[in-house]
Amino acid sequence: MSALLSATDVVSGYLNRPVLHGVSIDIAEGEVLALIGPNGHGKTTLLRTLSGFLPTRNGQFEFAGARLEHATVHARVEAGLVHIPQGDQLFAEMSVEENLLMGAYLVTDAREVERRLDQVYTLFPRLKDRRPQTASSLSGGERRMVGIGRGLMADAKLIMLDEPSLGLAPLLIEQIYDALSKLRTEGRSFLVVEENPSRLMTFADRLCLMDAGNIIWSGSTAEARKSEDILKTYLGGH
Repeated sequence: MSALLSATDVVSGYLNRPVLHGVSIDIAEGEVLALIGPNGHGKTTLLRTLSGFLPTRNGQFEFAGARLEHATVHARVEAGLVHIPQGDQLFAEMSVEENLLMGAYLVTDAREVERRLDQVYTLFPRLKDRRPQTASSLSGGERRMVGIGRGLMADAKLIMLDEPSLGLAPLLIEQIYDALSKLRTEGRSFLVVEENPSRLMTFADRLCLMDAGNIIWSGSTAEARKSEDILKTYLGGH
């Protein structure tokens, strides 16, 4: 598999406080890479830096063959790099369909927009029933579906998901991951921050452990199963 994203020695942070201290990762086409580690140690910061919401202070990264460390958020989305943040950040008083259409703001072909809408509604039939409702009236699971659907409307090549199961009931988590698994069979790539250990071990190909703004371990899920330290400390002993 060829590299879709390759980041090397990335340094980033907030104002004068560095958080990432030379992080390097790579993701192949069709691969799922999960970030694990303690809260507050750089996982979300890495996603925000790769998506352009935080500046890259040092280092470089390529995505789909293009250098993007100094590109705008707009250019990164246009290239197919889509970030679905914690809390989904929907437009509360806009309808479900209006929120989804915001993900396709770069698309000028109306037929292509409709095709993508149909794909989202096929993946999440629940959203088709809710299409005229405002986002503020949705359940947490439905908002998560809209957030993922909006990313798909941008024709994401790499979907960066921050805590997709956070705060959801087990049944809704199951529905979300069923949909993500279908996308994976279509060849989509994922970079996931997830605290649900059982999901990581069945969904991800590889894990990277972040601690104090550095990646201190990486390996396949099979390798993680053989590491007692990783299992007990970060994956709940599963």
